[in-house]
Amino acid sequence: MALAERSGPGPEGQGDITGIFSVLVAGSDMEEPVADILRGVLDGHVVLDRAIAERGRFPAIDVLRSVSRSLPQAANDAENALIARARAMLGAYAESELMIRAGLYAQGSDPVLDEAVRVYPSLDHFVTLRSGMRPKASCF
Repeated sequence: MALAERSGPGPEGQGDITGIFSVLVAGSDMEEPVADILRGVLDGHVVLDRAIAERGRFPAIDVLRSVSRSLPQAANDAENALIARARAMLGAYAESELMIRAGLYAQGSDPVLDEAVRVYPSLDHFVTLRSGMRPKASCF
């Protein structure tokens, strides 16, 4: 904890200390005490998920569980709106993924879920590609 708290803004005018901390938690349990404490202290975290890697998507970043507190200031309003919309679509899909995969999803029953199902392949593909090969962000 003391090491994590030392990184960040230094005394006024003294500069910043940037650090990348890697924490492996058993069973991807983000409520595990060390992971939970660090999430509360750090400005952001990138969650890698074994299930995503097993699907063959790399980097295996769980977009919904990853957070950046500095992102809103690093992007403009239009970009922040697009990011929020993409996260909402990924979230709607994730909430119903079991139902979708089991064949219980009926198109037309929920307009938000209908859109999430439609754009999910493009969003999943977007976070898979190398940066120089990204499709246009207007996938939805």
